[in-house]
Amino acid sequence: MRSLGADIAIDYRTEDVTKRILEETNEDGVDLIFNTINSAEATEDLKRLAFSGQLAFIAGSPDLSTIKPFSISPSVHEIALGAAHSSGSLRARENLAFMANELMQRVKKGTLNPMVSEVLPREELPSGLKKLKGRHVRGKIIVRMQP
Repeated sequence: MRSLGADIAIDYRTEDVTKRILEETNEDGVDLIFNTINSAEATEDLKRLAFSGQLAFIAGSPDLSTIKPFSISPSVHEIALGAAHSSGSLRARENLAFMANELMQRVKKGTLNPMVSEVLPREELPSGLKKLKGRHVRGKIIVRMQP
């Protein structure tokens, strides 16, 4: 398998993402996809996976009925930190606490990159939301509420 990491950039607005991934991987697909978009895109991601590839999602589960059983053997993972807290499971809460501690250690050490792409004044909040809705932001937009 070839890593698409920083080697390849695909512009979803101008290119067929599935076609490009399959071209770049000699029709093999990729080993891992982290989907933050929606259920429809997560379903499309199934076409982009290599055999036994992994799909992790946070914004909607893929429709697994679109793939032939016992064909690509995907590993599908729902990322739901809120569910870990509300599940009532002690183990889940302990895992969540461990992750929070790791996160705070990185913040303390200064090794966490929050990927802030833009800091806007309060008056520009509507334009910032428009950029987010149009998915034209790489990183996060911070809005200063104080003048």
